[in-house]
Amino acid sequence: MLEHAAPDLLVERMAAKLGDPRVDPHGDPIPGQDGRIDSTPSCLLSTLEPGSTGTLVRVWNGDPDVLRYLDSCGVELGDRIEVLGREPFGGSMVVRVGEPKEGRVHGFGYGLAEVLSIEPDLCTNIAGWR
Repeated sequence: MLEHAAPDLLVERMAAKLGDPRVDPHGDPIPGQDGRIDSTPSCLLSTLEPGSTGTLVRVWNGDPDVLRYLDSCGVELGDRIEVLGREPFGGSMVVRVGEPKEGRVHGFGYGLAEVLSIEPDLCTNIAGWR
């Protein structure tokens, strides 16, 4: 609500204080001063096959509990994601977060994998783009 009622100078100063972010905590793009929105092509984690890698760029679920859960796992926007395996029929996915030798391995359920968007390193093994 403040965004639409605040003077431009206040909005500019707030953005500068925050380091002029291009995305909000969920990865949703924030329009620039000229109104343009830069967005990154991505796909849902749930559509990636084992061996796929990319960068976590967006969390589609507005539920703060999702962000808190990811934070408790040490997962944040910009992290490298590698799909190590997946169970069939909408089962969980096994992913490595971080670099191959240093990353942490997690099991993400289908519900979580459906709200995480990944910017793939390669445009292969992708069933759906968002």
